[in-house]
Amino acid sequence: MEHLIAPNHKKFWQVCRLFFLALTLFYLALTPGTIEGQGYNQENLIAANQLATNLVNAVNGRPLVRVQWSRHGFLEPLLHLPLALVNRAVFGDSVKWLGRLAILQPILATSLLCTLLLIWCYRLTKDFRWAVLLATCGALGTMLWPYAYIGLETTQSLALFAVAFLALGRIPTRTWAEVLLLGLLCAIAVTVKQNGIFLLPATSYLVFHYFRPANELPLERLDWFKLVSVVALTGIAQFANYFAKSNYWAEGDAGLSYFRQLLVDDLAMAVLQAFSYLGSANKSLLVYCPVLGLSLLALGKAYRRQPKLVVFALLTLGGMIAGFSIIRMWAEETWGPRYLHVAIAPLLLCLAASKSSVEFVWRKELLLLALLAIGFWVSLLGSLFPYVALHRAAIQSTQSTLEHIQHDLRWNHIRFNWQLLKLRIRGDAQAVWWPAPSHWWFVKPEDAPQEKPVDLREFATPQPMLAQSWRPTISISYRTFQMLRILCACCLALSLAACWLLARLLKDLVVYVANDK
Repeated sequence: MEHLIAPNHKKFWQVCRLFFLALTLFYLALTPGTIEGQGYNQENLIAANQLATNLVNAVNGRPLVRVQWSRHGFLEPLLHLPLALVNRAVFGDSVKWLGRLAILQPILATSLLCTLLLIWCYRLTKDFRWAVLLATCGALGTMLWPYAYIGLETTQSLALFAVAFLALGRIPTRTWAEVLLLGLLCAIAVTVKQNGIFLLPATSYLVFHYFRPANELPLERLDWFKLVSVVALTGIAQFANYFAKSNYWAEGDAGLSYFRQLLVDDLAMAVLQAFSYLGSANKSLLVYCPVLGLSLLALGKAYRRQPKLVVFALLTLGGMIAGFSIIRMWAEETWGPRYLHVAIAPLLLCLAASKSSVEFVWRKELLLLALLAIGFWVSLLGSLFPYVALHRAAIQSTQSTLEHIQHDLRWNHIRFNWQLLKLRIRGDAQAVWWPAPSHWWFVKPEDAPQEKPVDLREFATPQPMLAQSWRPTISISYRTFQMLRILCACCLALSLAACWLLARLLKDLVVYVANDK
């Protein structure tokens, strides 16, 4: 099958730009308005603000302040630095406003990731309908959507996928500019978070294929030098980040002592936890990203057509599962199995590879559309309420154990957020208690600890600014809050308009291709 529209065609980039614009505006429409309170992002904001302060002090000849690096080191604060400088110029030395600006970073990273997925899917399927549908599945039917607001994994996922695109998605040019970009992206992928060590097999595989000669001849001396440069850049980033992380951890060993405390007791527990990534009712990847079930089923077919892509996806998925299954916190209080966020786009790419010679017919893809609808509903619930609501309820009920969060169905995050949404819609005046009492088998022991339920009404405040009402606890004025809400509403309207334009463009392309045939 030949390309319907060449990748350098004007209409090709029109589709990509419209998709990116529509997705970014949609994410912005439901934004919580700040990245503060989402995991360890507060640490990154403080460090980035201190870096901006030091740059201003260095220009003005004032003494530098000590930077409090975050638990993951210096890369994430460094990536926040441009926004920190803008924040300092407009709003002054305010971490609060930096948190509001920094929410743009995970949103843009997720939109770029999904747009890159669209481009790559089109190269594989040679049909815009497949490309847009599969990219939409990733953008709105998986954990990518909620994490566009949580922002804990987005940089790493984008960096790894971009490395894969440079190595496998096109013919490498191996110019110095591209090689340095590859080295920078590799450094970010394996260094920006502590779990980057688990991505070394995947990144090594990608670098190997990037520099592998197509004619099987030995590498030239200059290519060897460029390969060493990529490895050196990644190694220097790891080395420097080790010392930055050591300033955060009390042991001064970049968290290695903390990691050792989390190791499981035996191999059987590690195997069972690895299975839980696909079989847990509370934290399974297939529960939070149902469309990936089709990706896993299509791996054999995809391997016959694009073996390198499947190997890359499995190294990514297997590396993260193997790495985290040996510690007790294989999953925690955040939305779904967040450590597998990085494997979502590669697995969707495998599904696209399996469709590379399949003609697109809507009625034959009802299962895919149904899984997209289910995934959309699940991800919507994850986007409507902050993930910390479940954790706070767990703490107040004195049941905030990993075992409850990972396996107790009463603490299933999707069910919990669904209860919050129903409560919000009904506006109950009476207390709604959660979790439901435990079911004792036969007889409850007399000395069993008393269970403490919590009232869900205090957790039912939606996360998007568009669905909130101003409260005195909000750190901005009523007028500013209303202006931001109007901005979110405009983003939603513009997103719908961009979707309409994208649909018209796709329809015209289908007619154009049909007439061309």
